[in-house]
Amino acid sequence: MSGSHITAEPLLGALTLSDSISTNARAHPSSPALISNDQVVDWPTLNAEVSRVANAIQRYGIKPGERVAFLSHNSIWVYLVLYGIMRSGAVVNGLNAMLHPMSLGRMLEDSNSKLLFVGTGFEDLVSTIKEALKPESMPTIVYESSAGHSGQAFTEFLAGASDELPPELPTHSDVCNVIYSSGTTGIPKGIVHTHIARLWFAAQMAVGLRVYPGAKSIIAIPPYSNGMCLMKYPTLLVGGTSILMRTFSAEAFLQLIREHQPTHAFLVPTQLQAIFEHPEARNTDFSCFNCLLSAGAPLAEAMKSKIMKIAGPRLFELWGFTESVCTIISPEEMVNRMGSVGRPMLGCEIRLIDENDEHVPAPGTGEIVGRSLSLMDGYLNRADVNSEILWKDKNGVLYIRTGDIGELDDEGYLYIRGRKKDMMISGGVNVYPTDLETVLIENSDIKDATVVAVPHEKWGETPVGFVVAREGALINPEELCTWANERLGKFQRLSAVVVRSSDFPRNAMGKVMKNQLVAEYVSGID
Repeated sequence: MSGSHITAEPLLGALTLSDSISTNARAHPSSPALISNDQVVDWPTLNAEVSRVANAIQRYGIKPGERVAFLSHNSIWVYLVLYGIMRSGAVVNGLNAMLHPMSLGRMLEDSNSKLLFVGTGFEDLVSTIKEALKPESMPTIVYESSAGHSGQAFTEFLAGASDELPPELPTHSDVCNVIYSSGTTGIPKGIVHTHIARLWFAAQMAVGLRVYPGAKSIIAIPPYSNGMCLMKYPTLLVGGTSILMRTFSAEAFLQLIREHQPTHAFLVPTQLQAIFEHPEARNTDFSCFNCLLSAGAPLAEAMKSKIMKIAGPRLFELWGFTESVCTIISPEEMVNRMGSVGRPMLGCEIRLIDENDEHVPAPGTGEIVGRSLSLMDGYLNRADVNSEILWKDKNGVLYIRTGDIGELDDEGYLYIRGRKKDMMISGGVNVYPTDLETVLIENSDIKDATVVAVPHEKWGETPVGFVVAREGALINPEELCTWANERLGKFQRLSAVVVRSSDFPRNAMGKVMKNQLVAEYVSGID
């Protein structure tokens, strides 16, 4: 990658997550590693198949550090591919199939991916991507189910490949993956992690989320997202079982509980809401869970209370970034700090800085900066951004800027106030959207709410609320705006409320794409 490294050189002798597969194959030879519907793969089989993929990739001529991409739903096949890429020494580049083909094409060009593994159901999308790319920029395509579309079938690609460990294995300091940011604002950036960073990440999550050997984790997040890693990697590290959901539904999730008695799951707030508003939720026994993790977007306090009432003390919440700065709050802590996202994860440190880049001591409010054992190695091909994201304290210690505004109390618990880019200055006063969203969601007719900043001739910027009504509720936007403004400070008052008939536009982690809502509102005015 271009640009300077952010992390220090790691210690010698460290293992990789790929090594964990081999270790678990010896330690747990009869235990399931992956379950998908009726298909079960044990650890020795996983280890052998991952080596076959790795050897085939090396045989094709992919060199260490070159990027290899994939497009797929959750499936056993895609994890054979993902771990095979890791073991080969190539760099994993998971693509978000929800994005526009032009965006996917730019990611393939930016990463200079040499191979693209395509899961069943994505053949037509790849054809559209090919139309948007120059022929020389399109990687060689390997299809899961059949050749077609001038590509190669996966079975052909693997033919004759050994299931022994490949002759060349990656080291802890080699690059493991590039994960493109969610793109809620601006052009997505490729976030680079080394193998040691990913191993530390798995260990941090295993400790923080209480993942242990014998754990059974539901993987309900697509494989290209860093959110997948929150449960998949610690479960892999300790030798647990990953139960894969090809596509998510509340009904299917509740059925998995009855069938498998899982111990862990990570879900974004919209998924949790769907589960715990399902009629069968109250008839479901959640006692098998050690951890139900929410992350990716804020979880409303009313929903937290509902989950804890139905499922008991099993809800964890994590705030963090793919760049790898994060906090976590446990069920025990959450009882008395419902609005907090906890304290820094093991091996992570956070601080606050003001608009002049000066340290803000706790208790206080400011932009969150952080550092951690699993910190990214920088952004791919973005030397300019790599330097901009750094903050140095008075002792010369480097942190990365998160872009989030947070409040730390005197016990070190963090409360998120919103994105720095989302914060608006209305009439010269800072307005935090989360404060307004909290008021809107208190209305019993509101299922969900978000607030954006739109241009205003007099105030510079002004807040506009977008809401989704609960089923059966009829909302008058003007009356709701008046109701909310009676509960807000004068400087916070909403200029308007928009009632949507469908959910907000979101990325895979459940984050609202606020830039789309602003464009929608402004175009409506025009």
